[in-house]
Amino acid sequence: MKDRTFERALKFVQKMHKGQFRAGKVPVWQHLLRVSETLAHVLSHTKEGTPAQRQIISIAALGHDLLEDTKATKAQIKNIFGERGFSLIEGMTNVHGDSNHAPYIRAIKGASEEVRLIKLADLYDNVSSVAPTLPLLDKKWTTSFFLPIVVPMFAAVKRTKFRKYQKTVALLIALVDVSFRQLEKELEN
Repeated sequence: MKDRTFERALKFVQKMHKGQFRAGKVPVWQHLLRVSETLAHVLSHTKEGTPAQRQIISIAALGHDLLEDTKATKAQIKNIFGERGFSLIEGMTNVHGDSNHAPYIRAIKGASEEVRLIKLADLYDNVSSVAPTLPLLDKKWTTSFFLPIVVPMFAAVKRTKFRKYQKTVALLIALVDVSFRQLEKELEN
């Protein structure tokens, strides 16, 4: 559902992540948009949560890297995403850095269902984006840096209980599983 709140959040995310790129010089905000759209589509399909809850989750997904990767202030984020959206963004924030991912995994395991849904959609986009860009990233980076972060995170989130979003989590887990299989095939070549 694209409305003024979504458009305002997207413009803010584009501004705050300006100059940040992923492999292949793809702007970071495109990853954030894909995570948001994945959640919006899956939640629309499952119809779990109220329309307002689904909207808050998918819009918060747009901002899930704001605290971690930009100079956006908490006040700015709350102004754009609201209190609930901010709490989901804060729940997605890795304050420990990629070199020490165990505390972040524990934090995500204990986070709300909504945060864990965003994390699954984030994992889906991250894993599915690595396979086609493998020549740019190289196998060594993928096997020595990327997979040691995403594999334990996915395993941990899969083991957590979901009560409100059981259909949604099942679809997201299936998407991540397929992405991992595709990446494994690329790594074998």
